[in-house]
Amino acid sequence: MVFVLLFFILGLLTDFISNGVFKIGTAWVWGTTYVGIACIIATELLKSRWEPRTRYGVIAFLIGSFGGHFIMSGCHSTRVYSMALASSSPITLRSDQWPQMLLVTSDKLSADLAHRNPGDPVSVSILVTTDYGCIHSFIVDQVAGIDVRLDPAANWVWKTDPHANASALSGGPGLEDHALPWCPHKKHDALIF
Repeated sequence: MVFVLLFFILGLLTDFISNGVFKIGTAWVWGTTYVGIACIIATELLKSRWEPRTRYGVIAFLIGSFGGHFIMSGCHSTRVYSMALASSSPITLRSDQWPQMLLVTSDKLSADLAHRNPGDPVSVSILVTTDYGCIHSFIVDQVAGIDVRLDPAANWVWKTDPHANASALSGGPGLEDHALPWCPHKKHDALIF
């Protein structure tokens, strides 16, 4: 059992290093790599005292590597941020926790926020897709309960406040993965989706 678990974990680590760290993006490359490594493992195990368990080790490695890829890529989640209304024309939302401002154009949202005062709290729901913990896509879903993602007339953009503290620019919505060393870090003045 420990033998099988060891090769399963080796498969997970192989997948994480090849796809999570080195970003080998095409399936035929990483698939061929995993099968090649499995063949090397089989060859080495057949020459050792573990020969009777070779089949189990290779199968555990392949399940770990391919399974790890399917488990760690394309993970979907929803994040909800509390922001404050800074302006209703154009709709601008801010937070004291990060320097990015959210600008939204939506007739439905304009009508809903027309009766609110600047500084009133507004919830922003974001759909996030991650690959190995790195943010792959970051889409505004709802603002104040109004669906701006499915509204064809709605647009949104994250803009960095030019007066923000430069040391705070690494935080905020869509930038949470900057703490992970294997995620590519891109400088954005505006995140437009």
